[in-house]
Amino acid sequence: MIYYIVVGYFIVVIFTLALCSANRLWEDEEPIEPIVYISGPITNTKDAKERFRKAEDDLKKLGYKKVINPERLCEVYKYDAMYGQYMAHCKLMVKNSRVIYMLKGWENSKGAITERTLAMSQNMEVIYEY
Repeated sequence: MIYYIVVGYFIVVIFTLALCSANRLWEDEEPIEPIVYISGPITNTKDAKERFRKAEDDLKKLGYKKVINPERLCEVYKYDAMYGQYMAHCKLMVKNSRVIYMLKGWENSKGAITERTLAMSQNMEVIYEY
């Protein structure tokens, strides 16, 4: 019986040391660049294309290299006719991001509210346009 306790103890010690070593290796790696997802009103908005592309440019100027602009999907989808499919893709993009950037007027957009709620449930950083 004592043999199993001693062996179990050594297994725990070895596992703990392995984890500590792995953590030191990860600390030396370059930090993962955050992916930023832009969220805001698109449907029934005349200037959505300009606002989203300006936000994309501004975020890149701030140093974010990976910016997702969902408005560019509008070139593929006719979001009025395929809103459900469009939002399904947007939700996947939000889930693969680390930061969400909320454009002014997001609180009046059903899609943006959904995206923000999803982002907050994943403890993502939320940045608001001023």
